[in-house]
Amino acid sequence: MPIPYDAHYVPGNPNRVQLASGEVVTRAYARTLGAQAMGYRNEHDYRGHSAGDKKYVNAFLNTEQGQRVIEKNRELGRSRRELEQRIIAARNDRPHPGSGNPGGNRHHQFMEDYDFDDYNQIEYDVDSP
Repeated sequence: MPIPYDAHYVPGNPNRVQLASGEVVTRAYARTLGAQAMGYRNEHDYRGHSAGDKKYVNAFLNTEQGQRVIEKNRELGRSRRELEQRIIAARNDRPHPGSGNPGGNRHHQFMEDYDFDDYNQIEYDVDSP
């Protein structure tokens, strides 16, 4: 699945994908870029998690928060595929308080884009033992 959501297959050439930058690359390379955008090492790593990811996305979208995200996604004019990739990327980049990981940009950007105002960002003191 995961070519980047802003990329498109080249008409008449199913093995080529045009990225948002205009660069034309192979389908395999585009799939690797898409998997990396979701927080996986490569497409092979993604494939091992794809069934679980689909269940996660569906479960999330069936919640009250998920319904708010769907409405906001419509307002932003984004596709369902883009939303699904953003949800997985945010989950894979989420904070891990036990390890002192404050979370990555994909997680925080998702929270900001979809108006999770009730989300309290946890601050970590990296220098403390």
